[in-house]
Amino acid sequence: MPDLLGRSLEEALSSLPPGADRPRVLVTAAPKKNGEVRQNGTLRLICCRGDTWIAARFLDGPPQGKEEA
Repeated sequence: MPDLLGRSLEEALSSLPPGADRPRVLVTAAPKKNGEVRQNGTLRLICCRGDTWIAARFLDGPPQGKEEA
């Protein structure tokens, strides 16, 4: 199995050999300031433990916020 850490979850799952058992996927994300669960961002594989994969949401793209003057 190639090194999958850091790849998008979709890409990592599609790289599994045909007929392979699909791993159990746990999704984690830091909460927003208001306490809600993040729903946006790219799910990326951060850990593989046996038949369990852990994925986290990352905000890919340019930073958002104040623009520099």
